[in-house]
Amino acid sequence: MSLIIGAIIYCGFWGLFYYGFGQLAEKIVNYEDPNMKDARIVSSAQEEWYEHVKEGGGMSLEEYTAWYKQKDKFDQMDKVDQLISELDTPLAYGDPASGMDAVRRRDDVMDELVKIGDSRAVEPLIKVARKRETFSSDAIEALGNFNNKKCIDYLVKSLSDKDRDIRIAAAEALEKLGWEPE
Repeated sequence: MSLIIGAIIYCGFWGLFYYGFGQLAEKIVNYEDPNMKDARIVSSAQEEWYEHVKEGGGMSLEEYTAWYKQKDKFDQMDKVDQLISELDTPLAYGDPASGMDAVRRRDDVMDELVKIGDSRAVEPLIKVARKRETFSSDAIEALGNFNNKKCIDYLVKSLSDKDRDIRIAAAEALEKLGWEPE
């Protein structure tokens, strides 16, 4: 009888040991260092960035890496947030666009934001207008469709801009909104 009890205890001890050790070994094998995950993301982004540059892409590695880290979140965004994110990084077939493709896509994005009319677009459009690039006047023109205080304040401020095209676009946008000076 004591032999049977001893055998049960012996087997139970080793069973527990192997079971516990097995779980510990699994945790060790499957451990993922958060820093290594980030390094893999950066490495993958760099590989894709090389292809982006080969195809004529104009994004810097830093910009591309930032976009790459956020691209999984893009599909989870609503339509307005997706469009707003494309003001910074226009997409062509799911990848960052460059050159004239980027300019055309940014114009399309601004048109879509105007059609939707969501006020969340105002601040990002002001940000685009402040960049002082060729599409600044397009962003100012788009702002002429949003009748809110931030938008009007920015457009009024733009009336005294050094760039004549910006002043004209701001005046036309304010006229479209029915704004009159006090």
